[in-house]
Amino acid sequence: MSIKSSNPKYLTNYNINTKIKLATLWSALMFLYVYADFFQLMTPKKLEKMMSLQTPIGPTSPEILVVFSVILIIPSFMIFLSVFLKPQINKWLNICIAALYFSLGWQTAASFLLGALCSGIAGFIGMYAATKANVRTAVAARDKGAAEALNIAFFGGSVMGLTVAAMGLLGIGILFYYFAGNVETIHAIEGFAMGASSVALFSRVGGGIFTKSADVGADLVGKVEAGIPEDDPRNPAVIADNVGDNVGDVAGMGSD
Repeated sequence: MSIKSSNPKYLTNYNINTKIKLATLWSALMFLYVYADFFQLMTPKKLEKMMSLQTPIGPTSPEILVVFSVILIIPSFMIFLSVFLKPQINKWLNICIAALYFSLGWQTAASFLLGALCSGIAGFIGMYAATKANVRTAVAARDKGAAEALNIAFFGGSVMGLTVAAMGLLGIGILFYYFAGNVETIHAIEGFAMGASSVALFSRVGGGIFTKSADVGADLVGKVEAGIPEDDPRNPAVIADNVGDNVGDVAGMGSD
């Protein structure tokens, strides 16, 4: 029985314009501002310093207010400029502005990158272990029964949990060693959580969108057009559905 889609472009990947990607990144930076400002209010004596007109770099003055205003306004301008500037100008402008922002807060930026790296590694190891464990669980269920299948599935799932805990302790330990000795830099550790959560968020959302699209496609093509049962191995879209479940549920939910 052949399975054909009525739409030849159903699974076509569409390229997103680089300008849109850059504008999205600057929008994400504005979101990070809101995130950082909100959680800084929970820092001990932060509100007292704000009431006494103290800033992280000294007493409040018109010059300092102008500097902070420029730093906050730049991302909104970059969203606009990333879309409408010519590619070559756009490229160098984004590189220079990104380098400037990294230099202004390199400790938090480094913590963010380390958190993203640890979350990505945890998600990759979890997906790899889950894929291998699923195959072995199915074979064990067929050959040795439910008890052995449950045993393999349990230990296969524990790989993700142990990896998340290990990568979290490793990352926090490294940052604590370098930044905890100074009151002015210990707040940079907050960036680790944001970096890890960002990767987990995109993994979860991306995997969820992918698996739901594949699931709908599998149902329409398989059940409606071809008349085969749901999740039938003869339907190629079922494989895509399982891949999306693996990314969203393991890499996304697990590393989150």
